[in-house]
Amino acid sequence: MGNPKLITKPVHTPLCENQKLEKETYKWFVANEKCPADFFGKQQLNPILNLSTIPTLKKIKEKECKEFLEKQKKGRKRGRKHKLK
Repeated sequence: MGNPKLITKPVHTPLCENQKLEKETYKWFVANEKCPADFFGKQQLNPILNLSTIPTLKKIKEKECKEFLEKQKKGRKRGRKHKLK
């Protein structure tokens, strides 16, 4: 990682909000794939251009994202029922 004196923040796997370090580390990756940008999904690391800092990722708002996706899913189901009638 280079000079440890330059590390000013904890270095760990990406996290969802309220997720404990090193627990269910896959959660962020699944949420990042499914969640829209409003909930900090669809993130990717920026290229490392400056060796004095490393890029960071935001914590995904997993709970809000799940609620949003459930509402979306229910809306699609209702829409299908109306189309069939």
